[in-house]
Amino acid sequence: MFSEKRPANRLRLPGPPPHTRSTHVNVRLDWSHTGKKQSEKALVLWDSGATGAVLSSAWVSNAQLLCIRQETLIPISDASGNHIPGLVLHYMKTVEMSIGDHTNKMRFELAVMPAGHVDGNLRMVWLKDHNPDINCETGSLMWR
Repeated sequence: MFSEKRPANRLRLPGPPPHTRSTHVNVRLDWSHTGKKQSEKALVLWDSGATGAVLSSAWVSNAQLLCIRQETLIPISDASGNHIPGLVLHYMKTVEMSIGDHTNKMRFELAVMPAGHVDGNLRMVWLKDHNPDINCETGSLMWR
């Protein structure tokens, strides 16, 4: 046993750990608006700390998806519980998300995200629910 307690400032991560490779996947999102079918590709990250599926508000704006304002604003936190500036203000209507031949219906919340990295996050529960075989060496998925 350690006789000294860790300093309080070491109990939380100072930020996300540096990664050389992230677990992300290209997805296709399909939806209808006024009877017209639309489709866009997005790059999403599997985020073990995410509490829900989130898309970048900039990506949603560029794709021209319709959004619904939340009744209650939701604060955003990272996996360590650190507050991230911004609130989840809107969510999207249900869309079909496809990864290869696998398709399911999803609803994403919107958040301001750093530009240029990924278009959104999927929580790890999604992997549990859909249970694909993952090859971490090649970054590929196979559906059972």
